[in-house]
Amino acid sequence: GHNGHDNEILSIIKELQEAVVTNFDAKSRKIRRLALPVDDADAANKQYVQQSIQDLKDRLNEIERKIAALQNNVQVMLKELEKMIREMHRAK
Repeated sequence: GHNGHDNEILSIIKELQEAVVTNFDAKSRKIRRLALPVDDADAANKQYVQQSIQDLKDRLNEIERKIAALQNNVQVMLKELEKMIREMHRAK
């Protein structure tokens, strides 16, 4: 009944009070409804972590697209340069 639930709550409160001095052990229990982190030492919820990972993947994909475009531009410029050099040799 309520006694077991109350005892668990009291146990959690005691652990949280001790956690101020030591490390908090959640003992495999879930910590629910965690707010988004603000300060560096704040815990992060799953949604925040997944969004951060997706943002990084999106940035990585954009960087990879830009690198591919730059590589393509360099290849085009090299071919144009080689063509100009061949034309200069022919003009001699």
